[in-house]
Amino acid sequence: MSLPAWLHDAALLPVWQQLRGPLERGNRTTRLTGLSRETRHALRPVLGRPVTGDVRVVLGELDERLGRPLVEVVESLTGPLRDRTAERAARAEPLAILAAVDQDWAAAVRSSGVLSRLADAEQVAQHAVAVRAHLPGAPRLRTQLAAAITGDAHALDDGRPLAAVVLRGINAGVLPATAAERRAVWASVGVQADSVSTSVLTLGLRPRAGGPLVDAAERGDPVHLTPWDLQRREVRVEGPVLVVENPSVLEAFALCHGGRFAMVCTAGWPAQVAVDLLARLDTPLSYHGDLDWRGVEICSWLIERQGVRPWRMTVEAYLQAPGGEPLTGRPAVTPWEPGLAQVMAERGVAVHEEQIVESLLADWPTCVERLRSAG
Repeated sequence: MSLPAWLHDAALLPVWQQLRGPLERGNRTTRLTGLSRETRHALRPVLGRPVTGDVRVVLGELDERLGRPLVEVVESLTGPLRDRTAERAARAEPLAILAAVDQDWAAAVRSSGVLSRLADAEQVAQHAVAVRAHLPGAPRLRTQLAAAITGDAHALDDGRPLAAVVLRGINAGVLPATAAERRAVWASVGVQADSVSTSVLTLGLRPRAGGPLVDAAERGDPVHLTPWDLQRREVRVEGPVLVVENPSVLEAFALCHGGRFAMVCTAGWPAQVAVDLLARLDTPLSYHGDLDWRGVEICSWLIERQGVRPWRMTVEAYLQAPGGEPLTGRPAVTPWEPGLAQVMAERGVAVHEEQIVESLLADWPTCVERLRSAG
């Protein structure tokens, strides 16, 4: 559309920009504010009256003053306007799909905002309704249900929008806070998590009830335990268990001590299967990990969640160890030894378990004897 040259006046551009929002929202009137002297002067012939400060305008009247629709002028000079009415309708449609099944469900999802951020929100809502129609049902894997409904076996994985919507529908509008709680909600309607693709590395576990783990411990063989194993085996053990962060440390213990000592390896941040195992061991847990920011974060988390006792995670142990790579990442606190974080920040180097594995191998037997004597 060709506009008269006077509408292209740079002094009027702030006016057209301020009018975008009111036009997108469908307002009938608006107030133009913060106009410069040049803009007020250029606006005077447009409005047909003096402009001395902020000014209220009736949008419909501007069509006549401009000799053409105001929307066309603003879009031509500043770019296409958003159709907010259509956007609101698009956001409402997925919620309407849920509300047709359960109004409380729709209200909870609306409050969460989980669908408002999705380009495919309507499809997610349709899939959520289809999933919920199958629940509760005969036991099946979550991946099976997801694949059958959506064609994507991972659509109901933790963190996916569809899982968040469905969980709110089967848990009174609330998204469970932890992975264990989410698994329990799914299980209550017959949906089981994958129980064989993840595992936790162990060594020397001798369950009180006996069984294959005892045989592996006698041979000194490391064993990977899956959630499937934890569901079918008694894993409570006698005596202390050493929890380490790195698989190579557990392997070094196997080579040096065989299966003499019970150990669990988190392999970095503990996976849920590791958390479940530690909760079921029913025995004192000692923890050693890397003395870097991630390592002390893991230690703090395990103290809070599993009641572990830090072992050799002290200022003295840190300063006695050889320095390694520079500390990187966000500094963390060390509540079990408040001075440790400060000393780490000042020294500025990480101490990884592999650097001190020889001293761990030498010191743990003495520590075990001390723990058993005290226990």
